[in-house]
Amino acid sequence: MQDPSLGEEHLDKWIESCSKQELGETLKSILLGPEGEPERTRRELTAQFFPPQAASVSRRSSTELWRLANESERRQRKASEAEAARRRAERERLAIEQHEQQLQIIAEHPDATFRRIDAAVEERNRPAYRRAAFELKLVQEALGPIFARSKAEELKNRYPTRSALHAEIRNALDGWNGGIGFQPVIRAITG
Repeated sequence: MQDPSLGEEHLDKWIESCSKQELGETLKSILLGPEGEPERTRRELTAQFFPPQAASVSRRSSTELWRLANESERRQRKASEAEAARRRAERERLAIEQHEQQLQIIAEHPDATFRRIDAAVEERNRPAYRRAAFELKLVQEALGPIFARSKAEELKNRYPTRSALHAEIRNALDGWNGGIGFQPVIRAITG
């Protein structure tokens, strides 16, 4: 595209193309006309030498335009899915890191965890039992199943009638049976 400024070369071309009468009228309008007349003349000359360009007509078919739009949408969706996957992986990494820190704290100070378990059981409601069972699960991961099952047996013996507590512990400790062995299963099979 050309530079739309009126240089000396363009003015010389314009002067050569105009008759003496046209040049005289233009000069009179500039000198005797309103204050903005020189600017108006300059705009007219610029428009004459640099006509506005018509919008280019696309040679693409509607099918091709749809295909390009779909490709663009697919690229955007793929980018957003990749970003979501990156965020999900970061959240998972942070959760694992936090879990490992929690296990390390339990391994270093198991008595505090056992006190929290006892306090939760003393609340005597299912959400508190669920918290206690979750803490037992963490003890199982941090210290091993012997410590967790030992604490579970202690709770079962101390509170033999709290079936909700036993159910939550059983669910948390992957099938802990509360010290009753396989008798209910055998009775159910043999009738």
